[in-house]
Amino acid sequence: MTALLEALDLAVELDTREGRVPLLDGVSFEVAAGETLALVGESGSGKTLTALTVLGLVPPPLRVRAGRAFFRERNLLRLPERELRRLRGRELAIVFQDPLGALHPLLTVERQLTEVLEVHERLTRRAARPRAAAALEEVGLEPERVLAAYPHELSGGMRQRVAIAMALLLRPALLFADEPTTALDAHLEVQVLELLRALQRRHGTAVVLISHDLARVAEFADRVQVLYAGRTQESAAARVLFERPLHPYTRGLLASTPTLAGEPRFPLPAIPGQPPDPLARPPGCAFHPRCPLASARCRAEVPPLESLRAPSDHRTACFETPRLLLERGA
Repeated sequence: MTALLEALDLAVELDTREGRVPLLDGVSFEVAAGETLALVGESGSGKTLTALTVLGLVPPPLRVRAGRAFFRERNLLRLPERELRRLRGRELAIVFQDPLGALHPLLTVERQLTEVLEVHERLTRRAARPRAAAALEEVGLEPERVLAAYPHELSGGMRQRVAIAMALLLRPALLFADEPTTALDAHLEVQVLELLRALQRRHGTAVVLISHDLARVAEFADRVQVLYAGRTQESAAARVLFERPLHPYTRGLLASTPTLAGEPRFPLPAIPGQPPDPLARPPGCAFHPRCPLASARCRAEVPPLESLRAPSDHRTACFETPRLLLERGA
């Protein structure tokens, strides 16, 4: 498939008194129209920072050191801020993890939705109101009730639906969904993800789903990219990755995920240790202090991301994977 977005070697760093600290180190990915790519990993792995980098929203004192992000053949990282601002909302959008923080507390839902249309399509508020109402209807909300409400007057699920309606109001080609269901209970979580999938199919929107919930990712993503300490550790089609994970970190994440299949495991196995402090990242593979397979080479060198077997788009960054494949006869 032709990529709608192709991000190459994204690198973000933080300037400190001790020097420059890499937070994102050579992350590349692509997503096609109508496709869902999931970025997964523990907190601090670089998932949200990847999205903010592409959208030109990296906050100071962080800075983009290198990389390219081609959206419809235009490098987003080289566009003037004014042009990038026009793209955000119209062709690129994001739904944040906390809808209460993303919505303005002093403005009604109507004002916030119509403002998007006033700014991007030069509509009057009166002309924009029917569009705002239709957007709320599309996400399963009652316009007459919700348009007049302030964010704090709505439930968490309703606020998240408002945020989705606002993000999709201008029918963007690409939507970043940053942990869009973290604050919701399991029932609402499924509802919101089903809603995103239905809207995606209806409008052909590409989605980059940022999540730590592997069960939901397995259900909703077409492809998965696993991040750790600001680097890609593994990427593959979702079905392939969940059936045959190659990287020890991916296998650790999957082992620690509750499942209804097979014998119950109590307590759930956990990956030992913690993700590295960016200020004290270990040499070599950043995962080696927590990895049961780490060798002397892992502690000294950073493994490249390589395709090690069919399908060729299944890639992993681990020196020990070829040995494991041989042992399994794969």
